[in-house]
Amino acid sequence: MDEGPKGPFAFILFLCSGLLAWNAFAETLMRSTASFVGNAGYLKKLPLPEQIFIAQEACGGFLTAAISIGIFLIFAAAIAHDGPYVQWFQAIPLLALFLGFAYGLGLVFACLHVFFRDVQPFLNVVVLLWMWLTPVVYRETILSNAQHPHPVIMQLLQLNPAYHYVAGFHDSLWLGHWLAWQRWVICIGITLVVNLLGMWVLRHFRSEIRDVL
Repeated sequence: MDEGPKGPFAFILFLCSGLLAWNAFAETLMRSTASFVGNAGYLKKLPLPEQIFIAQEACGGFLTAAISIGIFLIFAAAIAHDGPYVQWFQAIPLLALFLGFAYGLGLVFACLHVFFRDVQPFLNVVVLLWMWLTPVVYRETILSNAQHPHPVIMQLLQLNPAYHYVAGFHDSLWLGHWLAWQRWVICIGITLVVNLLGMWVLRHFRSEIRDVL
């Protein structure tokens, strides 16, 4: 590792700084995708807004991930870090945005899963591949021979929406850097756009969801 903490715990700190948030994102997305089908009994009998089930998964994922990251940071501060850093607190709003992204995607895929029951198994594979296409467990520099990633690689990474969140967790939790305002703008923008898309898909299918369930 060319940056960040040194010593025997360096890789563990790097790995946890991205993987804990990614696991929360992936689990929230997968549980959200199955939420309409899994709560079919409630949706058929009660006039509940469909998105409440996905919001429940997102909130649960946020609380679980926040506790996990908190325990990790106590370990980091006590064992292997020069911190604690004030920058670590950036992880709280960043985690909310990341799981807000999962919430928006969950709206889309939960609706599709009602009509096509192969969506969740297919999404399991996609999320696994997505993780390896995102620098969650490796640094961007590993993708090139230079100390910094090749410009073409960076341009491709910029097209991966999850990259912006994961890079933010690495920067704040592992490196102890303040996130650039551009990073916040991108993450907020992605979350808003995907949530608008999710609400549009839900409105489009809402009249048919309960009949198909």
